[in-house]
Amino acid sequence: MDSLLEKYKKLVEYIKNLESVAVAFSGGVDSTLLIFAAKEALKEEKICAYTVKSGFISEEETNKAKQVADLIGISHKVVEFDENKIEGLCDNSKNRCYLCKNEILKLLWANAGKAGLKNLIEGSNLDDLSDYRPGMIAVKENKVLSPLLECGFCKNDIREILKINNIPIWNKPAMPCLASRIPYGEKITKEKIDMVNKGERFLTAKGFEGVRVRHHGSIARIELNLNDILKVFEPKDREEIDDYFKKLGFKHVTVDLSGYNMGNA
Repeated sequence: MDSLLEKYKKLVEYIKNLESVAVAFSGGVDSTLLIFAAKEALKEEKICAYTVKSGFISEEETNKAKQVADLIGISHKVVEFDENKIEGLCDNSKNRCYLCKNEILKLLWANAGKAGLKNLIEGSNLDDLSDYRPGMIAVKENKVLSPLLECGFCKNDIREILKINNIPIWNKPAMPCLASRIPYGEKITKEKIDMVNKGERFLTAKGFEGVRVRHHGSIARIELNLNDILKVFEPKDREEIDDYFKKLGFKHVTVDLSGYNMGNA
């Protein structure tokens, strides 16, 4: 515990030395720790959290980000972003995340500049180094700082610090953009994004956590936590899920018996 608290003090000092920061704020646990530490490190006028509003991000996630920023008590702005204007993005090649992140970071830098903020920081951590993250190339190219990575934080460290400080989202599941549910090479459309979003909202409302709905043309491949897989086959749940997903436009509704795995496509 002492080493974790020392790591957090190092994070606060790191941000303090930056003098002013714009935070790329998704409302997830990583960027939440950044705004929490930033509030401790800097004066109010030297910090602003920016959340991107995009067709690839559910409205619920944007609203939750605002709620978290309000809870911590930090200046927060929602920035409109039109992913359809990025050439080649909806073709969904393997560098999709790079193309998107690159334009988002440019947009955030522009907003930071207008506000007179000297640095842009984002929430990559040590665990991200073991995953396929083309967006991290854009982070480096755009001279965006990653304090959690620099200070040696892994995901468990981040959750533990938030838990200690009674930040209620400390155990919030990761929620990548909705475009990640569509396999590389398959065109991204608003219709597909809507089908995925509505499917995941439906499952979440039924009590399933950390769900993913993978869009494979006429097939919905549902990923669940392993301890939820049997529940989905209970007659009432199975029938309701099958009926709802077919109304969304899927012809076949499947469950991945491997469960949810980060980075699946």
